Amino acid sequence: MISIIIPAHNSAKTLEAAVDSVVSQMKNQADVEVVIVENSSQDNTFEVAQTLQAKYPNVIKTAQSAPGVSNSRNLGMEIAEGEFYFFLDADDKLAMGALGSLVEVTKDSSNDLYIFSYIVGINQISLTKEKVRYTEETVLELKKEMLANPTRWMTVWSKLFKRELIMKNKLRFATDLYVAEDGDFMLRYLKYCNSVTVFPNTSYIYSLNTTSTMRTYDGTKVRGYLTALESGKKFVDNEMSELNRAYNLYILIHLNIMMVREVYSNANNQTNRERRITFKKVLKEKVIKDALANSTIGELASPRLLPALLIKLKLSFLAPILFNVRVWQNSRKETN
Repeated sequence: MISIIIPAHNSAKTLEAAVDSVVSQMKNQADVEVVIVENSSQDNTFEVAQTLQAKYPNVIKTAQSAPGVSNSRNLGMEIAEGEFYFFLDADDKLAMGALGSLVEVTKDSSNDLYIFSYIVGINQISLTKEKVRYTEETVLELKKEMLANPTRWMTVWSKLFKRELIMKNKLRFATDLYVAEDGDFMLRYLKYCNSVTVFPNTSYIYSLNTTSTMRTYDGTKVRGYLTALESGKKFVDNEMSELNRAYNLYILIHLNIMMVREVYSNANNQTNRERRITFKKVLKEKVIKDALANSTIGELASPRLLPALLIKLKLSFLAPILFNVRVWQNSRKETN
């Protein structure tokens, strides 16, 4: 059975559509359960969840957790009874026809992780052109690719996780992280993955929600990201040293995210001078300095890492131009 875990915070307007995207595809109730975990909403999210539970009593479980998406997901995993977990955010949807594919692949439980393609807004993100299975001999290369391209690979949605592996290794979402908790959980889960299959099938529709934590400015996310990166760096150094170089790129991609989503965000009312000061302070953080120092020019020679390359070449004054361009590009995507 698959447990679809839905953390829900202030999601009264979208939760029913998320749940309907699942139950409308169900053919056998024994194959799937839906676990909705509400946390600290200011609207009637939990009442909506209870109404859905009353409508589908043999399918839906509901609960309330302490504040934060990590607490919701952790409680959801404790309540869930399925052999596999699939995380669905309350403002997103399961892709049409995806449920049958998810159920079908879990008939072969030999894999530790199943990864599917997905849609972001109106854009199809295809992770592979054909089904690819990575074994113990080849999975390290996939892990490196995932870390080097975290925005593409390191989310917890569009994936099936093995309950046995999570419980055996006591894996949980870090409740002390405000951002990047997905990547932190993925990093720790990957340590125990010896076999992974990547599918071209689309399983997930990610909504470009401009009110989500990722897309709103609050002045705290830079420190939040740095805390997550420092925690991850310590874990990689101690537990997964073979991924050190890939994790450097993971860090530098998150430097971009910090700058684009927070420091140079249109919602940030700081002056350009104040933004530059913040940027320079971030560059002095040890986790950032070490990642830059331990990455080669060749590793940084790609469009997504161009800001890091400029910094490496002592041209950091040019990097804000690229951050501002990306801010403009994102704003166009989110308003179209």
